[in-house]
Amino acid sequence: MSWSDPLLPLGALAPEMVLEYFSYSPFYDRTCLNEHLKMQNMPAQDAARLLARLPGVIYQLQEPLPEGKANQLYVIRKFSRGMQAGGGGAAETTLRYYYVLDNVIYEAPTLAAVVRARLQRLGWYLSGAFDLVSRSDPARAGSAAAERAGGAEASRAADSAAGAPARPDGDVTDMQL
Repeated sequence: MSWSDPLLPLGALAPEMVLEYFSYSPFYDRTCLNEHLKMQNMPAQDAARLLARLPGVIYQLQEPLPEGKANQLYVIRKFSRGMQAGGGGAAETTLRYYYVLDNVIYEAPTLAAVVRARLQRLGWYLSGAFDLVSRSDPARAGSAAAERAGGAEASRAADSAAGAPARPDGDVTDMQL
């Protein structure tokens, strides 16, 4: 999912304006601590000092790349800071990452979404490979279908029809893949 402001002229987006630009996107949570401090018209230095220690949902611009690198790439981290029991500091939990590339804001996928997509692709490739193997050796395909359909007797009959050697007790040995 992505978003860009059609009224923003193409060109370099200054690092100090990235979070302001991001605040107009549908990804921005209006209940975040950044928004509360922005509504109070607080000077940037005071707001940065408060954002560093107050609990809540916060958007933070990660350190930008050196000028001219990666076509104006900025990374924004959305995290939640809560107070730990006993007053011993604050626990931060990363909620999402967003990136801004050439004035277009993208929502970065979660690790779970990436792993899920890769596993689905792997399943698709394995399914295709099994289909290819079953089409290239029709005798084995019949054997596999017989095993699924009717059990050991049908399987032995299909294997013997395919020319697989059998032991005296009727088990199939050394089938070639």
